[in-house]
Amino acid sequence: MRQITGFWPILFIEEDVRNQKRTFIFIDRYWRPERMRLMLSEEFYKKIIENSSDVIFILNERIEIIYASPSVKKLLGYDTCEFSGLFFQYVKPENLMQFKWTILPALDKPGYTVTVTIGIKTRSGSYRIMEMTGTNLISDPNIKGFLFNSRDITETHLAQKNIRSYFEQLKSILDGLDSLIYVVDVETYEVLFMNRAMQNRFASDSLPCWSLIYKRNSPCPHCSFQELFDEKKEPAPPLIRELKNPHDNRWYLVNNQVIRWSSGKMVRLEIAADITDRKLRETTLIEKNIVLEKKVEEEREKSLRNEKLLIHQSKMAAMGEMIGAIAHQWRQPLNAIGILLQDMTDAHEFGEMNNEYLIRSVQLGMQQVNFLSNTIDDFRNF
Repeated sequence: MRQITGFWPILFIEEDVRNQKRTFIFIDRYWRPERMRLMLSEEFYKKIIENSSDVIFILNERIEIIYASPSVKKLLGYDTCEFSGLFFQYVKPENLMQFKWTILPALDKPGYTVTVTIGIKTRSGSYRIMEMTGTNLISDPNIKGFLFNSRDITETHLAQKNIRSYFEQLKSILDGLDSLIYVVDVETYEVLFMNRAMQNRFASDSLPCWSLIYKRNSPCPHCSFQELFDEKKEPAPPLIRELKNPHDNRWYLVNNQVIRWSSGKMVRLEIAADITDRKLRETTLIEKNIVLEKKVEEEREKSLRNEKLLIHQSKMAAMGEMIGAIAHQWRQPLNAIGILLQDMTDAHEFGEMNNEYLIRSVQLGMQQVNFLSNTIDDFRNF
């Protein structure tokens, strides 16, 4: 079979396993390189599929497995020949309806792509979580089925499940607190999170914090965003202060600090404890203290007045006693002076008054006068 080129053709034998046919192909050497490149290309993609960590399925329109890549052995434990039959039998029962609702409507939509995450049964009986992305290639003569690329995301799924569980636990804890807890975007003022107490107190609309909480048309003048960052624009220590919300007329102990949100951006976490009752008690206590201090001051002044009065009365009593004593002490010198004057009259009448008598009488009289004068000084110094 020599061609006009003068070269013998090369004979290739291909087996079509699917249709169980054998085809003989004669190829001229002039287009042999193209064929070789095609064969090498097929071998290249075959190696990729065989060594891929993902599993490739092809399901026909009856949802039967007509192909599974070799990685099904590594991920699910099946040999490619035993992983066959209806695909539904391998789907986790709780995911079966989800899978049917996803793939069945797409069977009559050529080229349509779907994505579904389901549990697939392994040879040992456990389940692996697979993220399957499939395209309807039933009309493609080379595929004739729904081509799925399936990735094992079991660990990721479990991690996400744990994260969701942790988040739900944390949310349950935050919802159980009476404090108002919310998270605000420091750039847009958008409220990103509110616990149940916050939602019950304020509507959970997607509004800026200054509108949602304070019913304002612009940011609050007392906003502390800038104070929550240090000079290096890093989060500063928590800022704690007491504020009164003019909208609901209640007092709050507010703890503000900057944290990093799940998206990576910096957000403000605010925890506001309602201290209105405490402030009322404090105000009542302050008012009572003022009244009590006033009463104490009044009682003190009254006590001082009574003390002064008592001292005055004591002085008056002492003065009365002293006056009585003075009267008693003055009576004797006054009597002596009276007797001296009477004696001077008698002395003059009987001619006994001379210089010596006068000098002696004057001395006796002055002694009594000095005694009286000293008594007056004692009374003045009392």
